[in-house]
Amino acid sequence: MTGSFLKYLCAVLNSSLMTWLMQNTALTTGVGLTQWKKFAVERLPVPQISATKQRPFITLVDNILTAKTADPKANISEQEAQIDRLVYGLYGLKPEEIVLV
Repeated sequence: MTGSFLKYLCAVLNSSLMTWLMQNTALTTGVGLTQWKKFAVERLPVPQISATKQRPFITLVDNILTAKTADPKANISEQEAQIDRLVYGLYGLKPEEIVLV
C-alpha cells in the first residue's frame, strides 16, 4: 500500500472492529481462516478524517512500532485497546454494539 495516511489506515485495519467485520464478511479458506484479499479490504468502510484527527492513531502506531523494534515480545495490548476505542468512536458504536465485537 502507498499513500500519505498509512499509519492511520494501519491502525484502523488492525483494529478489533475491522477484524470482526472481515471475519463476518470476507471469504475464508477451507480451514476457516479469513482471507484478506484486495477486493475485500477495498470494500471496508474506512472513514476519511482530517490529518489532525488522525494524529492519535498515528501516535499509537508509532508507539507500537517503537516498542516492537526494541523488544519483539513487548506487550502492546494497552495501545491496541486504545486504538480499538478510537475506532469504535469513529463509527459511533454504542457499548452494546462494542460487546458484540
